[in-house]
Amino acid sequence: MGTKTVFHLISFLIYAGTAYFDYGMVKGKMLPIPNQFFSKFVWLTLIDLYIQILYHFIAIFISVFGGKHPIFHFLSRAIVAPVAMTVVSLFWLLYTFDPNTLLADDLAKQMIGIVWYNNVLHTLPLITAIVDTVIWNHGHVAAPKAIKAIGVFATLYIIDIHVVHHISGFWAYPILGDLILPLRAVFIVACMSVLFMNYKITECLHTAIHGKSTHKKKAT
Repeated sequence: MGTKTVFHLISFLIYAGTAYFDYGMVKGKMLPIPNQFFSKFVWLTLIDLYIQILYHFIAIFISVFGGKHPIFHFLSRAIVAPVAMTVVSLFWLLYTFDPNTLLADDLAKQMIGIVWYNNVLHTLPLITAIVDTVIWNHGHVAAPKAIKAIGVFATLYIIDIHVVHHISGFWAYPILGDLILPLRAVFIVACMSVLFMNYKITECLHTAIHGKSTHKKKAT
């Protein structure tokens, strides 16, 4: 197996194993909407975990069989890497400032206290995003299209947070409930700005490594 295949296989197994562990730990009445598995996607960390699983699973086959796969390369640049970096940067920034901004109860704190679990969720995504950027030339991605994709993703996530709160009264992050509406809006906008900023960072990193290259097309 090539370097890319090995990397994506290992990454997939780690992320998938962590998702299985999380599935066994957070279930039933512990979910944001009791007994509704998909309500756990109110947490950006869990969204990112399943993005990583899907991305690395697909990447295994692409690394083996080759091909151009423009959607794969676009999503890597526009969604996968920026979301991973945002999860890592926001978690550690807010957790360092005050763990209570993120963790609603003692059970959440106990789970985050599981070192390997915490680091797979909140550290490894940055590492795998950087490695992926180094070993893959994902080609040029038009900035307007990438920004639109990020905007759609961010909007859907904001809607997700508020739908879950409307149904169950549960805020994904305690800080959202502590802030008055104007400050809550400012906080959400600031967090989403980090997502856009991380897209620019990954874009600069990719350009620094691979140059402003595009995937070559065969002459017709």
